[in-house]
This record gives sequence, C-alpha cells and structure tokens, in this order.
Amino acid sequence: MKHYRTRLEREISNLQWRPRRVKIPEEDRLEINALTDAQWNLSPDINNSEIIQFTTNDRNKRFLSDDVHEWTVAYNNPAQVSHNYRQLINDPLRIPTDTKLQGIYYNYIRIYFKGSDVMKLFKEGAYENDMRQFIRAYTKSGHFSSTLNRQLAINILYYFGSTVDKTIDYRLVKCLIDFVALFIYRKELQPCVFNGTVYRGALMTKADLSKYIVGSRIMNTSFLSTSKDIQVAEFYSGKDHKKFSVICTYEIRNINNRRTALDISSLSQFPHEREVLIIPFSAFHVKSVKRSGNNLQPIEMTLVEDDLENIDII
Repeated sequence: MKHYRTRLEREISNLQWRPRRVKIPEEDRLEINALTDAQWNLSPDINNSEIIQFTTNDRNKRFLSDDVHEWTVAYNNPAQVSHNYRQLINDPLRIPTDTKLQGIYYNYIRIYFKGSDVMKLFKEGAYENDMRQFIRAYTKSGHFSSTLNRQLAINILYYFGSTVDKTIDYRLVKCLIDFVALFIYRKELQPCVFNGTVYRGALMTKADLSKYIVGSRIMNTSFLSTSKDIQVAEFYSGKDHKKFSVICTYEIRNINNRRTALDISSLSQFPHEREVLIIPFSAFHVKSVKRSGNNLQPIEMTLVEDDLENIDII
C-alpha cells in the first residue's frame, strides 16, 4: 500500500497534465496484450478517404467480443490497481465540465469519426453539456463503440506511465481518459449505477480460454456492453468454427458505489436490449467455467467483481 499511496500523492500534487507511460512491476504482471495503433489502422493522421463508415446494422457488435484486447489479464490485485487508476483520473483538471465535452468532440470525434452518423449526437451533447447524447451516440453504432474500445485498450494505460513514448499520440490518450472520466464522475449518471447480474457473448480461441482459469483476476481497459437479458447475449454471441462461443455472466457488486457499471437502457437508442455498460478499470475474478459435452453449446463463464477487501483471500 505504501507504494501506491506515495505514487498517488505525487500524481495529485502535480496537477498539470503530462503524458505518462505505464510500468507494471514484474511480480504483478501475468500478461499484457501488447497492441499497437498500426495493427488496427488507427493512425491519428488518417485522411478523409480513410474515415470509417458506419451503419446501424453493426450495432450488435457491442454485445460480442471477438478480441482479447478488451481485457488486461495482468494483475495479482486488480482491485487495488483499479482503485488507484480511478483515483488518478479524479483530480481538479480531470473533473469533466462542458469544456471537456467540447474538447472530446473537437479533438477526438471530429478527427476519427468525421462523416459518421454519431457526429450530430456528440455535437449536441458537447454544446448542451448533455451526457445523455454521448450515451445515445455510443449505443447507436457498433463501429463507433468497437473503434473507441480498441483505442482504449491499446492506448489508455500509457496515461499512467512515468516516461514519454514519442510514438504515442498523447492528444488521443488525453481524450480517451476524459471520455472514461465522464462515465465515472458525472453526477447526473448516479441514478444509473447498477448492481446485479448481466451477460455478454464472446468468441475465444483455445489459447484465450487457457487464460480464464478459475481464480484468474482481470481488469478491463475498455467499455463492455452487457445485457440484463441473457437472451440478448445469446442472440449476439456469434459463431466461428475456429473459436469457442462463450456466454460470460458478470456479477456486479458496485462496492462503495464505485460505478463499476451503469444501466443505460433508458438512455440507449435501443432500450429493448436492456444494456448495462461496464466501465473501464473494473476488476473481476473468474468464479467458474463450465463446458458442455460438445462444441455446439456455448461455454459458460462466471466473473465476479473483485474488491479491495478480498484481494488477499480470493
């Protein structure tokens, strides 16, 4: 604890924003999924001909994961790491205001999603200081949410490092941090805080599954779209002859009102999906993994929210 408190005090005392790169102690690291912008063609210098096009029929991708990048399977104590990371983005310069919303719109949305069908919603949200429009935009397009989440998984941990990497676009990193902070600290979202059980589909390779053994501790580095209705997760679970279909059950405890997840179904463009959004920097441990006798039925995986009180006894 002494190490984390010292680091936290140092970061908060130095309030100006600066680029930081994560350095995880070897003893705490199990695995980091190392991805680069180049792998996803997400260069900040994209031109108009490379702008991603959006269609609403891709929105269901939010409920299906076929990329392991959404998880950082990396820590012996993800609850402690989650707590520290969330504290670090909750400083006077990180408190979201109307200018933060506009900053995200001008420095992120207009650059990466020019011409998309979500720009209007983000623009309205930015100028009206209305987070509801941001959430509607997130739920409207699967291409938008998947691109955002890939960028989060690839880039967001650089904010917490102590050295500068000249290959990293820190303007993008700052916008991503601001975007996450909106969901964690905006007061008008407090009524959406969720406790309970939700579901999400996933496609995993045999190698992916080997990392999700009972007792594994994990922390997500991106938003995870889940549903209160298991049939939604099953409908969007996907099929791939090279991968295993997995239905993930998340038990959300939201201990100490930490905003692990938000029930956004009333704000979503598609309320019938009963969507609950798990926020980045949420910690879980794998409680159970159940396989059927054949490959026709999905594997059932249960993940329970981790908490600081249990990090030494799970």
